[in-house]
Amino acid sequence: MGGAESMSRAEPMSHRGRGRTLGPLSREGPTVLELRQLKYFLAVADDLSVAAAARRLRMAQSALSQAVHKMERQLGTPLFDRAGGRLRLTAAGRLLLPEARALVDLPRSLLTSLP
Repeated sequence: MGGAESMSRAEPMSHRGRGRTLGPLSREGPTVLELRQLKYFLAVADDLSVAAAARRLRMAQSALSQAVHKMERQLGTPLFDRAGGRLRLTAAGRLLLPEARALVDLPRSLLTSLP
């Protein structure tokens, strides 16, 4: 690669090769997300409220908020628009939503498909 110049630029993260992007890759390579993080994202996206999602997940609101912010930093893009005191999914959040649901449901569907 091209030395220091290429290290300072963040490349967009392609979404299944369809030309859509979620955010930049880190210098270390692709971002790794855990199922737990995706479950947190889905809870907040479903409720459009960190407080309500935290109650449902039985965790502290501040811990959930920090986890969502960490995920956004990892992806390099906001998933929620926090303007006006209300949460709304951003374009990246709307793009991630169906993929996160599929990934979170995958272990359950794998278990039910086993003999």
